[in-house]
Amino acid sequence: MQSQTVTVLHLASWYPSKVHPTLGNFVAEHVLAIQTKTKGAVLGAFAADANSIDYRVENGVPVCRVYFKKKLPFTSYLNALKLGYQELVSRGFTFDLAHLHVAYPAGLFLLRLKLPYLISEHFSAYQKNRRQDLTLAQKLASKLIFNKAQVVAPVSDQLGISLQEFGVKSPQVTIGNVVNTNIFHFKPKVASKVFRVLHISSLQESTKNISGIISAFADFHKRFPLSILNIGGDGDAEDLLKHIKETNLPHEAYRILPALSKEAVAREIEESDCFLLFSHIENQPVVILESLCMGRPVIATRVGGIPQLVDKSRGILIEANKQGHLIEALEEMYQNHRNYKAKKMASIAQSEFGYEAIAEKFSQVYASVLRLDA
Repeated sequence: MQSQTVTVLHLASWYPSKVHPTLGNFVAEHVLAIQTKTKGAVLGAFAADANSIDYRVENGVPVCRVYFKKKLPFTSYLNALKLGYQELVSRGFTFDLAHLHVAYPAGLFLLRLKLPYLISEHFSAYQKNRRQDLTLAQKLASKLIFNKAQVVAPVSDQLGISLQEFGVKSPQVTIGNVVNTNIFHFKPKVASKVFRVLHISSLQESTKNISGIISAFADFHKRFPLSILNIGGDGDAEDLLKHIKETNLPHEAYRILPALSKEAVAREIEESDCFLLFSHIENQPVVILESLCMGRPVIATRVGGIPQLVDKSRGILIEANKQGHLIEALEEMYQNHRNYKAKKMASIAQSEFGYEAIAEKFSQVYASVLRLDA
């Protein structure tokens, strides 16, 4: 069966919804890329105040969101997915295979369906130093879901190794996150005397080490006052302000950003000299891919899948939680950011992470899944 004749059920554990508009936005990008080559429909269920089914077509992708009042957690969730699946079938959809985006918990529903399936995995909790975050029931259920899949596609090689250590025996192929290169593409930076550092994330202290970023930048700024940290995202701005006050970072040295649209993120990257992540743990941060696709170098920690993305031609890697290393990296980037070959960096990144490249990789995996199931 050729890829263009396949219809895919995109079953999403994480997906943007009215409950959490940004959760799983990278999953939505995967689906948009795939839809350019292989047609499908999205199904997701979300705990809410009232029961409802919301079917709509978004950017050419049919999406069925089922909102449910949580009573018995697993039963309510699985029943909601069943209703959503019936809704899609009633609208004439038939599916050749399922693409599960984040194994748990949506994969529990797939165990009921007679569809071959693959899994795209993003969740960092399968990494060794975070497995304690999972309950025993979650571990057992996740292993069952993974090991009944025809193929597992982690977003980074490092996550793939972690999954194998976790007990996943299904065949693996790494397929990274995707970037909309119509939005994130090379634009030369307007010359400025001010060195602009950008950080956009969920602002979670436990993973993103926001306090470490602020503290290191405060030290750096004392020696390089013609610099500014633009920092923000869809997390807790109050905690961010608390960290800023604790370091006495001058008001002119920072700018706090709200949650931004993709177009607004692209404008921030365009105006920056580098992107900064000082995370304790990561898989494959989409915002790094977006920065590279716009030709902006990166300072990031050597964790998760980041070393697979960033080499000397793309930025500077440092050890996690080493504030002195971050200060040194900021000083080096300040001196050398103009020496990166920005246009070449952007061109290579777009060929790796653009819609066409990722859609083709999934098309090949779909064909292999159907052969395995034949």
